[in-house]
Amino acid sequence: MITQMQITIIGAKPSKFKVEDYEEDTTKVYALLPLDEESGGVGQASEAFNFKDSKAISLFDGVKFPVQANCKVELITGGKKSKLVLRSIDIQTQPKA
Repeated sequence: MITQMQITIIGAKPSKFKVEDYEEDTTKVYALLPLDEESGGVGQASEAFNFKDSKAISLFDGVKFPVQANCKVELITGGKKSKLVLRSIDIQTQPKA
């Protein structure tokens, strides 16, 4: 199921490497998410999401962080654990300085 979320993105970096049988080509997007208050958390924490490939870093050219973005996320599961997958990012227009 894909849903819309507004997310505060605090940074991004390309990640492309290969180690033996493992290969990664993604852009890591770092976002602020609220901590679970029901388990005693207060405030926010950062979470890293894999987004497309390492070339997607160009989406952030000229962006001043932190930035608000409308994102499409999908909740998926492998059976035991669930995770949010970042499917699209629409950075909100930033005022020109």
